[in-house]
Amino acid sequence: MDDLTLMLSIISCVIVGIPILILILWKLITASKSRKKPQQKDTSDEIPTAEEKVYRVPKPVEKERYFPLPVNADTYGEYQIYESLKDYEKQGCRFLFHLYIPVNREEVTEIDALMISPKGIFVFESKNFKGYVRGGENDRMWGQAKTDKEGNSKNIKFYNPIMQNEMHMKCLNRVLDFKYPLFSIVVFSEECVLTDDIDFSQGNTHVVSISELKEEVDTFYKYMMPERSDSEIDIEAVSRYLYRYTKVSDNVKAKHIQNIKDKYESESAVYK
Repeated sequence: MDDLTLMLSIISCVIVGIPILILILWKLITASKSRKKPQQKDTSDEIPTAEEKVYRVPKPVEKERYFPLPVNADTYGEYQIYESLKDYEKQGCRFLFHLYIPVNREEVTEIDALMISPKGIFVFESKNFKGYVRGGENDRMWGQAKTDKEGNSKNIKFYNPIMQNEMHMKCLNRVLDFKYPLFSIVVFSEECVLTDDIDFSQGNTHVVSISELKEEVDTFYKYMMPERSDSEIDIEAVSRYLYRYTKVSDNVKAKHIQNIKDKYESESAVYK
């Protein structure tokens, strides 16, 4: 092969190869841009309005009971409520704990415990306190007097738990479209002494100690709750729907705690 033929062959290869090379480079660049494309923002943990009523789509309701989850100082009150009333599970009732129900797009309110029954839903506010507690139905702030480990007396203010649970029920009613009877019970620990100015059954909310809870619910369930034999609550459907409100992110929980601190810090309130 002479030099001219060799040169023509090289030129021909270059002419044919350049488009192929350009095509390869274009595909590599396109693939690189595709990999770098920002992902769509995950809004599954954003708090919806009451009208939207959508958190994330929940997994099926967990079959195991609330406890074996760890029992500690933060959950002991709810544990006692469950232990007092767990026999109601034999009647088909279901329990849910720590539900973060939307107040608006920016805020949630935390319900300590629910018992969903065929006749209605019990809404529990747990106050696992020690010492003396006093307050009135219309007092925005209640007081707790206790002694710390060093023997020093402390007086602490906290938000009226009757008003607190009324807010819980108002928000819960919205997400349930006002379909079901709700019953409010505030539960204090046995290490807490309620002073005489606290009425144990004020208005729509009953205030009891944990030792009185079972009798209170039994009496309420048998004699005071409306008969719904023709339209009993679908316990499984309601518990499945509300279960999503127990599955919010840690960010939502942290924001809720910070909102409470900001709201009541000026009043030196202890408010869960």
